[in-house]
Amino acid sequence: MEEAPAVVVVAVSENYRVFKGGENMRIAISTEGEYVAEHFGRCPTYTFVDIKDGQVVKLTEEANPGHAPGNIPRFLHEKGAKVVISGGMGTRAQGFFN
Repeated sequence: MEEAPAVVVVAVSENYRVFKGGENMRIAISTEGEYVAEHFGRCPTYTFVDIKDGQVVKLTEEANPGHAPGNIPRFLHEKGAKVVISGGMGTRAQGFFN
């Protein structure tokens, strides 16, 4: 059986904190089909999960806007994502979130 890759979770802003009930949150997941993509910047799509009061209220999928330094972190920030889930992310990409 093939071992699943580790999943990287990155906070999009310095103000990241634990979200509690009654709050809204948007999570961005780098996706390839119905799976978490192995590479953050080269995935075909990002799935956005909107959560309210601890419940998923909306799922949307958007095409990757293109792999260029800083482009995807900016795109995810503009879409309102507070957390990113990905199969892998290089240190340079991680640096754009800090």
